[in-house]
Amino acid sequence: MTGQRGRCNSGRATQIDLSGRITHAPGKIAVHRRQRAFAGGQHAEVASDTGAAARCTNRSPRLRKDFQVAQAHRLQVDLAGGGNNHHANIRADGFAAQDIGRNGQVIKASVCAGAKEDLIDLHILDLPNRRNHVYVRRTGDDHSYLLAVGAAVFQEPRFKTSDQNAPEELLWILGAQGVRDYQALRSSESPQSQAFPDAGTYILRQDDLYLLLNTSGSGVKGRGSHGHNDALSIEVSACGTAFIVDPGSYLYTADLSERHLFRSTAYHSTVEIDGAEQNTIDERAPFLIGNEAQPRVLGWESGVEKDVVIAEHDGYERLPQPVTHRRTVTFNKSDRWWLVADDISGEGEHELAFRFHLAPELEIKVRPDGIVEVCDKMSGARMLIVASGITVQAGLEERFSSRDYGAKQPSLSVYWRLRSALPFTAYFGIVPIASGENVGDRIRIVEI
Repeated sequence: MTGQRGRCNSGRATQIDLSGRITHAPGKIAVHRRQRAFAGGQHAEVASDTGAAARCTNRSPRLRKDFQVAQAHRLQVDLAGGGNNHHANIRADGFAAQDIGRNGQVIKASVCAGAKEDLIDLHILDLPNRRNHVYVRRTGDDHSYLLAVGAAVFQEPRFKTSDQNAPEELLWILGAQGVRDYQALRSSESPQSQAFPDAGTYILRQDDLYLLLNTSGSGVKGRGSHGHNDALSIEVSACGTAFIVDPGSYLYTADLSERHLFRSTAYHSTVEIDGAEQNTIDERAPFLIGNEAQPRVLGWESGVEKDVVIAEHDGYERLPQPVTHRRTVTFNKSDRWWLVADDISGEGEHELAFRFHLAPELEIKVRPDGIVEVCDKMSGARMLIVASGITVQAGLEERFSSRDYGAKQPSLSVYWRLRSALPFTAYFGIVPIASGENVGDRIRIVEI
């Protein structure tokens, strides 16, 4: 059955085939699966004839190859046909069509582990303008309704969180029966820490505490495309508030300087050395990125008391005096805090900058004792960043964050910048504080 012809938010003509088969124009990607999905990219067409889709793929080896490497185009899973930007994303390198089928454990495990308390941003890569079917106005990175829709469609209790009411989209998409199906499901247990090595995503979480470490490479077999210089960057959500965030993409070709800025190392929560990028990027080539960093995970351990992940990258090996950045993140579950240790190894003196990109609309101050205190005035939740091994005072840099394509909000980045001989190690305790908890008591649990 062929659906209505329409236009997606980016202005590209599309056609939806409710049989679930999708094909691109020649030279793009082809997908065949049972669920509905959306294929992004110039001149994206969904076959109105399932036989035509099959014939197109069978005749074109390049189509099959381009799907495997994904090129610069995005395929995303959205039961309503859409999606958003990249936080806990699954890179499409070598991704087979069957991996995203109805019973694909990749999606189930990823959604369960990747759901934050404040929002969910779990999909397979992105479209520039996010959702294509808008039933309720949401920011571009808010996919919280998708878990409820998935729970009802797949009868999957793991997609139903204990405190999630049926969202309005559920009624629009599945009707009253869908709402009843959802309400009949038992609530799932709280998601636990989990590693997704193929995606380069490591999630250290418990209850309302969530930290994501990104160890993914440039993507697209080293050609980068939509990738950013975010190797070993982290995101932190705690007590229902997103504190440390990815800045988003903001724009593509409409403003090359902004595109360049939002994908730079300095815009992400990682370490910049000698002002260099982790991977080479050129403002004139907005969809190309080097492959120098090549992050690798050296260790992952998840237990009842703590989680530990160790990773490093070689992006700074190309400097005149080569440098390696290794980051170790330890999650102390009983005391509810994370320790981030940044080991910078090499020779000679170097300019080091340690940054954490903070979400918009937070109150941020550097206390007299050097501790950075971040507060969500609406909920009362706080986060402390306690630095050790660094003699310089923390500073604040003006930044922007984008939750919707083409829109940005002022935000701040906290940084420590110094020049030092190598090797050098800096430690950062990240301590969440729920509303009503004593700040002094929480500081005393930090052991660095």
